[in-house]
Amino acid sequence: MKEFKAERRFGTNVQVVRFTEDGRYCLTGERQSVKLWNPFKSLDGSDDDHDALLIQTYKLGITHPVTSVKTTAASNQEPSWLVAATNKTAVVMDMVTNQVVRKLQGQLGRVNVVESTDHGQVLLTGSYDGSVYLWDGRAINNHKPVQILHEAKDSIMDILLEPQHVIRTGSIDGTMRSYDMRYGQLTNDDMGAPIVSMAKTKSGSDDLCLAVSCMEDSTIRLVDIGRSGELVNTYEGHHKASQFKVDVDVLANDKCVVTGSEDGSCILYDFVRATKLQSFSCHDDDDYNTRNNPMCSVHAHPTKSSCLLTATFDGRATLWSNDSY
Repeated sequence: MKEFKAERRFGTNVQVVRFTEDGRYCLTGERQSVKLWNPFKSLDGSDDDHDALLIQTYKLGITHPVTSVKTTAASNQEPSWLVAATNKTAVVMDMVTNQVVRKLQGQLGRVNVVESTDHGQVLLTGSYDGSVYLWDGRAINNHKPVQILHEAKDSIMDILLEPQHVIRTGSIDGTMRSYDMRYGQLTNDDMGAPIVSMAKTKSGSDDLCLAVSCMEDSTIRLVDIGRSGELVNTYEGHHKASQFKVDVDVLANDKCVVTGSEDGSCILYDFVRATKLQSFSCHDDDDYNTRNNPMCSVHAHPTKSSCLLTATFDGRATLWSNDSY
């Protein structure tokens, strides 16, 4: 496997970084704004190693650091709405006009994660108060959720959706909950440690696996959710996630599990053997204080296994690549 190298650093006060659904652009959630970038182009429009090309800045309605961002489209076109979690509110913005469409409010704690179904028909917000609110994405003037999931005993840290009308939530109480909305069934899977992040493989539904990053024991657990529902692998020993929310993701070719670490590095594990393939950091300086700059935000490109994004607590996002993109 080719070594990943830093291609471009950008952003200030970055809390979270994500590719858009089509992988052409990326978003950074910052202290009081969300920024849309073309990470594959520099400021002067070239492919040279400079800051990424900033396209738009969204500030309206954002009053606190952004903890989660999500884009959604009204049809099979480019993303048109942006959903950003800021304190106890999820702000929905029109990406073209840069105007606030609506605010999703009502949860008692900080909104940790936002998610959306295809075409934005349903928006979901997971909160520190342990609740998941489901909102009608088409009813702009409706200020009440259509359903509330309140089974979690602690903070909701991540939400994943599946085409088969299944909502999966990860909570600090250590339980992954799977809601089958079509049949009204709830399945609980005890991970034995607080859950902070989840990521699906990109393969078909029968071979679908879920990587679950857990805090305290710094272990990523791979669960077969396509067939048996059993634990099939664990990834540990090379990353640290004992105090902070550290993201996990799976590269587009399903050959690597990628995670951040509290020591400021990014770790790639072999999907099958669970061995460390690579470890890289934005800072090679021995004097750099990695203790105060963990790499907590990680996102793999949706279709290219050669690209991924990271963000550290020094406030900068980085595009990594091991091939021409």
